[in-house]
Amino acid sequence: MESYFHSFQKIPPNDIEDGIQVKTIGLPNVELRYMEFAPGTMIPKHTHSETVVTLILEGKMEFTVARETKKVSKGDLFIVPANTEHSGSTGDKKVTAVSWSSKGQ
Repeated sequence: MESYFHSFQKIPPNDIEDGIQVKTIGLPNVELRYMEFAPGTMIPKHTHSETVVTLILEGKMEFTVARETKKVSKGDLFIVPANTEHSGSTGDKKVTAVSWSSKGQ
């Protein structure tokens, strides 16, 4: 690692789906993501091989983990266990969030 300090502002976004931009910092054992979801974005059902923890920084969205659906907003945190199907959708405003996961689980 070259530095102990990083900025998501200096990382170019990666468009992973229509309306979803992600900036990623990959460290040896942890991956951090800053995500922006455009208004009206649908997050399709998918899974990850690692557990992901997400914190909503701004906005509101509806999110489903397994068979449980909740409306989440600023300050809410949710956990998606490894290999668990999840999906979501935003309302009429942008949503920003950060997530992190451990590598090598």
